[in-house]
Amino acid sequence: MTELDFQILDDILSLADPDSSRELCSVALVGLGPALELLLQNPNTVRSIVESAQPSPTIIAINNLFRNTPQLVTGDILPCEIVRTPPTIEDVDQPVWNSFLIRAQRASEASGAPKNLAQALIGTLQEMSENVVWHSCAANTGLAGYRWTEGIFEYFVGDLGIGVLKSLRQNLLYTYLDNSIDALHLALNNGVSRFPLDANRGTGFNSLLRNIAKNCCDLRFHTSDAVIVYEGIASFMNSTPIKVKDATAPNLSGFTISLHCKIK
Repeated sequence: MTELDFQILDDILSLADPDSSRELCSVALVGLGPALELLLQNPNTVRSIVESAQPSPTIIAINNLFRNTPQLVTGDILPCEIVRTPPTIEDVDQPVWNSFLIRAQRASEASGAPKNLAQALIGTLQEMSENVVWHSCAANTGLAGYRWTEGIFEYFVGDLGIGVLKSLRQNLLYTYLDNSIDALHLALNNGVSRFPLDANRGTGFNSLLRNIAKNCCDLRFHTSDAVIVYEGIASFMNSTPIKVKDATAPNLSGFTISLHCKIK
């Protein structure tokens, strides 16, 4: 059975009726990013795959999410975990969310990541999840998750909100933007958000992501029909600088970030 990756996902979502696609019958939901991006866009499709698929950590975590299993307040390391992001900024400090972040950091360390890298990974996961509250205008749709095996750590944060272009255009500085690729490139710079500059939102984002990419991590950002990838794994394996690639993709509601880290 073929594992669902982003190329297959984009091909599936390009179809007129992805819910009825035969291709979905032959994919395995293993990798976290593609599985959760599909879940956000086509939950009924994913539900049917989960019901018929062989158990895997990702399948089990998605199944638990469908069952609305109570979120844990514990430090136990799980092979894969998917939760709803905090619906309000007050919920960011709740024990349930903090314990999820603790488990995610312990999982990244269990995969082999040094402590400083693990802290950086979960720091960006936390920041991206809080961005769902601040910027998506649909915080109740947010998902976050992590998955790990020896030598590999993945995380995902996504929502079904207004997307990057509409978000930035709420700031008078960026009303000129008219396409999602330009908006996404701009949003990945420090200090750029729908809030005024003196609100101190969106700071440190670019430097955090580039530091993570330097540690053999690939990052994919998808909003509307725009995708940007920081290709850390492939570029550093070839002894070249971080590659930043952009492309068009099937239209996506909201915004997602998927990280795949190959621990050295």
